[in-house]
Amino acid sequence: MTALAEHLQPIDWKTIDDGLYDWLVDLLDVSVIWENQNVPQPPYPYLSLLRNSVVMLGGTPEKRYSTDLGQPAGQEIEIEATSMVEFTLSINAHVDMDAGANDPSCNAVALLGKARASLGKLSVQRNFQDNLGLAIVQELGVTDLSVVVNDEWISRAIFDVRLRTRSVMTERTGYTDKVRIKSTQLGVDVLVDAS
Repeated sequence: MTALAEHLQPIDWKTIDDGLYDWLVDLLDVSVIWENQNVPQPPYPYLSLLRNSVVMLGGTPEKRYSTDLGQPAGQEIEIEATSMVEFTLSINAHVDMDAGANDPSCNAVALLGKARASLGKLSVQRNFQDNLGLAIVQELGVTDLSVVVNDEWISRAIFDVRLRTRSVMTERTGYTDKVRIKSTQLGVDVLVDAS
């Protein structure tokens, strides 16, 4: 995998968020919003997404070294520090009476059941892996959270899925491949070649 451009490091959240959004819009054909944005509530039915519980796994990031990056041999080295990161995507479905809150085939639980089931499709898994850099770690259950809002029954449900991606930070630095150690007092005149 090629290192991320510096402006996207350590994690390309825009690509991940856009890809998760597109997966749900294409699958369910409903409005989708992110809960942490200051946007008006869309008409029912809709989904609201929240990315939370971001946890870096393991201890010190793994270091990977690449040399000769378009410079003369032995002049530059790229150091990549990479580690695994897990996060939870919480998907909330909201369906009012007009959109089918009382219909078990299109209420909030049904919508999220379809989203959960789609994670078993090879096409979804490949899209997550190849285009978003994500692995599906754990699919949790769909929980019914239906409520009454202003005297109207709203079918509401939540589905959490744990996903894993990579955190990548790179830097370039130079190094010296040959050093001359010379001391007239000690009578030393040596060329050390570390290339």
